[in-house]
Amino acid sequence: MTARLRARLAVGLVVAAAAFNLEYLARVVDRTPASGTVDRVTRAERRYDPIRADLPRSGVVGYVLKARSPARLDWLPAYGLFFAQYTLTPLQVAKGDGCEVVIEEFDDEVRVTRGRGR
Repeated sequence: MTARLRARLAVGLVVAAAAFNLEYLARVVDRTPASGTVDRVTRAERRYDPIRADLPRSGVVGYVLKARSPARLDWLPAYGLFFAQYTLTPLQVAKGDGCEVVIEEFDDEVRVTRGRGR
C-alpha cells in the first residue's frame, strides 16, 4: 500500500466519520419538546412557590429529602438540594435539619417546618 493510497483512505475515513457525526447531531438537535412540556428546573421552581411566604428573606434554611417514589429517587437525591438552592436564592440551603427553618421535600409537596437548630 502506497503512502498516497493510505492518505486517501485516511481522508475518506475522516469524511465518513464527520458525515456520520453531523447526521447524528442533526437528529439530536432537531428534537423539539412537545407543546406544554416543562423542564425539571421549571418544575422545581414551581414546587417551591407555595412555601416562599413561609421562608425567611435571607439566612440559612435546612433541606431534608423525604421522597420515596422510585421515579423521583433516580435523580432527586443528587439534584434536589441544588434545585432548592437555585430556586430559593438569596437564601442559603444547607443539607440537614440543623437550622431553625427546614424545608422537607416529599413526593407530592414541599413543606416548611421548624428544625432542631434554634
